[in-house]
Amino acid sequence: MISQYNCFLLNGMSDITDIIIVLPFIDDDTIIMYNSHDKYKKQDFIKKYFTNYEMNNIVKNRVFPNIIYSNFPITVTDKVETLQYAILKALNINNELLLEELYLYAMSSITESPEFIFSKMTDNEYLNKSSLMKFLSNIELNKNKSKLKSIKQEIYNFNDFKNLNIFKDVKREKVPLTILNNNVQYIYSIIYLFFIYSVIILVLKSQM
Repeated sequence: MISQYNCFLLNGMSDITDIIIVLPFIDDDTIIMYNSHDKYKKQDFIKKYFTNYEMNNIVKNRVFPNIIYSNFPITVTDKVETLQYAILKALNINNELLLEELYLYAMSSITESPEFIFSKMTDNEYLNKSSLMKFLSNIELNKNKSKLKSIKQEIYNFNDFKNLNIFKDVKREKVPLTILNNNVQYIYSIIYLFFIYSVIILVLKSQM
């Protein structure tokens, strides 16, 4: 069973509006107590549940996010629908039709070579600007760098693609998920859920 996971709800301006801290091994009475008292939602108390990077993103918000506690259990063999239901339940949203509107994907390290990635996007000869922009929009770059502004050409061969020097800055890429299983690295990975006009980012801390 995953021992903790955090869910970040973002608005259209990428501000964190709500955070669901899920602690499956905490009893119901404690969860109720945590949700009922402001002292359990302050920075000094919640910081133990987050990395320094996560806390920096939280405190940078214009308004401190609303904190919600849950103890809904998730295992690595659960279907995505179970995870979606857990999030809706924590948000007190009981409309099951919204499950169809949730899209889940993870950020995973890129292990393929530039040659392999280029071949996946092309016929091994030319890459068009649209396909390249789509690829760049699905990767995370170190230090929040953006390569989108450097895309000027309409057509790229492999040398052009390689000369963009994308891969020295790439941190992770989006990987669609259909089931929580051992084939995906979940330790400290980030999972994103699109929820109507918001984005939910789920961070699975560890598994047992």
